[in-house]
Amino acid sequence: MITNRIMEKRRIFLRVYILAVPFQRALDFSTPLLQKLQLPELFFLPLLLTQLNGWRRLLERTFWRPVDLLVLAWPLVAALSLPGHPRQSANMVALVTVLYTAALYFVGRLALQPDHAGTLSFWFILAAIVTAIPGGVGWILAKAGLANPLALSATTLWPYFGFIPRAQALAATPNMLASILMIGALFLFSRRRQTASGVYWTGMLLLLSVFILTISKTVIPLIAGIAVIQLSKKKPLRRGWLAVVFLAGFLAYAGVSHLVLVEDTPQNVQRLQHDRIIGPGHFGRLHSGGHPQAFYWTNYAYNKRASLEVFKRTAGRGIGIGGYREEIGRLQLEGFHPGNFPRWVPHSTYFGLLAETGWPGFALIGAIWLLIGFRLLNRLRHSAADRETLAALAGIYVAISIEALCTDLLFFRHYWLLLVLFRHQLWQLPAKAAESRPG
Repeated sequence: MITNRIMEKRRIFLRVYILAVPFQRALDFSTPLLQKLQLPELFFLPLLLTQLNGWRRLLERTFWRPVDLLVLAWPLVAALSLPGHPRQSANMVALVTVLYTAALYFVGRLALQPDHAGTLSFWFILAAIVTAIPGGVGWILAKAGLANPLALSATTLWPYFGFIPRAQALAATPNMLASILMIGALFLFSRRRQTASGVYWTGMLLLLSVFILTISKTVIPLIAGIAVIQLSKKKPLRRGWLAVVFLAGFLAYAGVSHLVLVEDTPQNVQRLQHDRIIGPGHFGRLHSGGHPQAFYWTNYAYNKRASLEVFKRTAGRGIGIGGYREEIGRLQLEGFHPGNFPRWVPHSTYFGLLAETGWPGFALIGAIWLLIGFRLLNRLRHSAADRETLAALAGIYVAISIEALCTDLLFFRHYWLLLVLFRHQLWQLPAKAAESRPG
């Protein structure tokens, strides 16, 4: 029998883990695998140990839903993508990370009790606020010319912005910080009618201000998420408007990420290519006074082209989890991929899955996400219970779906914990709160 003391420890360690998620560069190791071990992993061990006496729940039929079975199958599908391909250390690091994130999901499932699922959003908000403060401080210092680990210095020429620092805090990248801040802001925005106080507005101002300082394209998913939250709070649910918001956000995000309008002078183009922003391809030159302007394809566009080429060459089987960077090197030697770009990861969840795990991985992760989407839509249509949390999850769902086009999200720790929250809110609410039939 699980005592109240053990249950309380589980809740505490889960909350501490969420708070630790933004601290992804606090520890410095030399080997690629050890570099993955950061502050969150130090708290994962006690979180795991507190679940050992509850493992019998895994044997209960009521514990499992199709989404759980698909998450359980994900490491197997990732491992099966490797046979037939030369295994590098990058493959092993990626596979270990897949195992870890899947384990994080199930540990989170065991740790989170249904009656506490609704309060977990507060800890995502607090984690975002905690990391926003050093991110803002780092940007101010960098803007003053003081190099520091909390922001990228203004050494890169960014289209439309010029040379400008980017807030990063201790997250892996500025885009990672933007992702964490986006989730916190969406959860906080969903509480606006409940807590429209000075504390609320101070927190929202802090999150949005530092979010802007990341200079991230994630601003489009954030705006789409806010719009969806507003629409989802109303009944009857206007599914047509939800589709319009998603489609508009997706297309805008695709356009901004894959094409940039730049001053088409040799000096400017060479600098942007040196900074790995654009490739050689351009079109649509404009002459409207001053220097000519032209649209150039960005690294995101070339990465997607490379991903599709890898998918085609492997006949839909994929190159193997973690094998994309090695394959990019081959494509560069062949002249297929621009040499000014480094051997990056795919920079897309959708296209990265196709390139590395082929149809099996793409179909499995897609099935997980679609199951959640259909269940969420069903709950929004038929349930009035916990409307604000459901609206927040709807906004987050749409924001992540858009963000995934140009970001590799599969190894984001906080998204696997969000998956736990989706699972609990949509399938495991108390009976009196669930007005729609369980599916």
